[in-house]
This record gives sequence, C-alpha cells and structure tokens, in this order.
Amino acid sequence: FPVTIGSSSINGALHLREDDMVLENITAKLGSSDIQVSGSFDNLVGFLLLNNQRLDVRASLSSNFVDLNEFFVESPSGTDSTAISFTNQHRFALDVDIAQLKFRKFQATSITGSIVVGDAQLNSSGLTFSTCGGEIKLVGSIDGRPADQLRIQCSSQIRNVNISTLFQQMGNFGQTTLIDKNLKGNLSAKVEMQSVWDRH
Repeated sequence: FPVTIGSSSINGALHLREDDMVLENITAKLGSSDIQVSGSFDNLVGFLLLNNQRLDVRASLSSNFVDLNEFFVESPSGTDSTAISFTNQHRFALDVDIAQLKFRKFQATSITGSIVVGDAQLNSSGLTFSTCGGEIKLVGSIDGRPADQLRIQCSSQIRNVNISTLFQQMGNFGQTTLIDKNLKGNLSAKVEMQSVWDRH
C-alpha cells in the first residue's frame, strides 16, 4: 500500500494473522526523517476492541536520518520543554540501526542496539553511538513509575568525546555553574550513574 499525506509518505505491506498484525518492509518519509520498519503488533485486535488489553510490538527499525524535533509538539506555553511519560498498555521491543539522529542540539551517528519500552519503563541492554567526535556505549534504564519523576540508571563507556561539544549539545545539562565555554579537551571514562529527573 502507498499512502501520501502532505509531505509524508508510507509504503509497505500489512498482514493480519489472527489477533496480530505483521509489518513487512514498511518505509515512511515523515518530514525530513526516513524510517524502515519490519515486525509485528501482537494482540492488536484485542487491544483495539477490548478493555484492559496490552499491545506488544516487536520490530526492527532502521533509518538514514531521524529528526526527533519533528515528533514532539511544543508546549502551549511556548516553553522549550518536552515531557516524557510511559504507559502500561504497550510494550515495544525495538532493534535499532540509525545512521544519523538529531534532537534539539544533540546529534549522534551510527546508532545501534536494542530498546524495550514497557511497564512504564525504558530499558536498553546495549546501545552504541558516535557523538561529539567520540563513541559511547551504554546499558541503562529510565523508570517512569513514580508519578512525577524519572529514575535513571546507566552504565556507560565513553571514548574520546569532546567535552565542550557534549556540554553545548546537551544544553549544559540544565545548569549554569560549569558550562561548555569553560571546558576543553576530550573525555574517556567508565561511568556508573543513578539520578532522579523531573519529566521535562
């Protein structure tokens, strides 16, 4: 099926198999982002027709370029804030292979690994990407079960990352004490981190 809506287009094949839907080589052009997906939506019929049903999505996602800014809507107040929340009604298990990704000022390339979202949590058993002139490998989780918090746990290996560029792309991590203009050099480190963030 080919579908075109404005500047967006979707092509591929869908098959219904009992309660499930199977996706075969779905390609989508959404703004400047391109996505290719194959996988399945398990229990789709039950999820759509019955109460308290869970949708399980298992898929492989690849892309040449993803601009996450195009997928988030600015808040009504006009503030530059994106709220993150998870649901208990869905479970997504994704294997990703993204050549280039952009979100606000952050840019990364050669992103590969697996991501599972379910039970109000996001988990990655291994994600590798290049950014700021170096490479990062991480295993981590974001726990969104507390009502107003995100509990983040992460174990990462950082190799040869330009520290000034990293702070600049990450908006100086929301603080003004130690900023990108005060830093110089490359960072290689093993980092074990636990932190609590708000949903923005």
